[in-house]
Amino acid sequence: MAVTLIFAAITILYLLVPMGKAARWAAAIAIAIAFHALAWRSSYENYLLENSGIGTTGFVVEKDCRRTSTQWVAYRFSVEGRDYQGRYGVGGGRAGCESISIGTQTFVTYLKDDPTISRPVREVDSLWFTGLFLTLGVTGMLILMNSEQTRFRERKRANAA
Repeated sequence: MAVTLIFAAITILYLLVPMGKAARWAAAIAIAIAFHALAWRSSYENYLLENSGIGTTGFVVEKDCRRTSTQWVAYRFSVEGRDYQGRYGVGGGRAGCESISIGTQTFVTYLKDDPTISRPVREVDSLWFTGLFLTLGVTGMLILMNSEQTRFRERKRANAA
């Protein structure tokens, strides 16, 4: 949620702050790279889990269904006698979150080399294509906004003259 607000604020500043053509292009590229970097860690972890994750069972130990935008569950699982705990967003909205009971057994996929990286799902999808598509979409949106901003300023100057 905080990342979304920060990204929205940066995009609004991009629109409102007057910049030269080169600076506007540089800012568009920087925003697109920042957007991709923010999504990269989660996508990379999911990629690792998808390709080399190990499955086990765990239990739901806590949940938060109060918010409308993000609901999450906390889960605990054991690997070689050591307990680990993770927290992950729940899909399906509030109804999906409320249908999960604390103490419910859940399937957990984790990395053998680092069990702190885990997801409470049987099959992890890396969503690399979705991430790439979103990054390209953000880049395209910024390029479009850049060209529209330039046209708007030119029309404003022409009308003032």
